[in-house]
Amino acid sequence: MLFTGHSLGRDKLEQLLRHGRLTKDEINATYKIIRRIQAEGSSLDSSEVVITSTRQEFDE
Repeated sequence: MLFTGHSLGRDKLEQLLRHGRLTKDEINATYKIIRRIQAEGSSLDSSEVVITSTRQEFDE
């Protein structure tokens, strides 16, 4: 399995929390972000190859 993330849920959650308009619970209710983060984690763990689009993604 090969995985490449366009935008990861963990980063999206952090960005939304920084804006301060929604609580974590509100974000999760709207975007199902916790489920997304778990699914992305499972996908990354199961992947034989992970492709990153930027140096920042590689480093993080």
